[in-house]
Amino acid sequence: MGATGWPGLGPAGAAAACRRLGRGLGVAVRCLTVIPWPAEATGAAGGPPSCSDLAVGAWAFPLVGAAVGLAGAAGVAAGAALAGPLAGAALGLLGAALLTGGLHWDGVADTADGLWSGLPRKAALEVMRDPRLGALGGLGLGLGLLLTCGLWAAAAGPRAWLLLPAAGAAGRAAIVLAGWRHRYARTGPGMGAGLAGLVSGR
Repeated sequence: MGATGWPGLGPAGAAAACRRLGRGLGVAVRCLTVIPWPAEATGAAGGPPSCSDLAVGAWAFPLVGAAVGLAGAAGVAAGAALAGPLAGAALGLLGAALLTGGLHWDGVADTADGLWSGLPRKAALEVMRDPRLGALGGLGLGLGLLLTCGLWAAAAGPRAWLLLPAAGAAGRAAIVLAGWRHRYARTGPGMGAGLAGLVSGR
């Protein structure tokens, strides 16, 4: 790279690219975890990332997912060493949920409430928007936790250090892929609308 910056960019272009990468990473961290990240570093004034911020940080979603999976693997290893694979899986899930603020599990419950309700599309979306947990959401959440705990227990051991970060990266990449492939389900504003529109260009 030398004193002239990145090839083809020059010092100013390289600095701008580094700032954009850092902003994207910060947006992904703030969106997908509870880790404090200075709002100024993401170009935001505070609060959750905006729709446009999410598109800037989309490239880093898999990277953050891998880090969450790595934290989960550490919990699995620690718990398995103390009390066996099942305890390891439970500890790993707890650690990952604390790190993400339970964001993905909240989504699982909302999705189950809406999709299993049998209601028309508009009514199902309103059910998913309701912050209260319904019976179907509780069922979906419980089944998801049991399934994940069983899979993580089966992965306990050295392979957890590979499988769980890979699963975390794949899961967060799926968010970006869905934003690129599908239109936003709602007609009103929302963070998902910004991600879908800016990633896919639709």
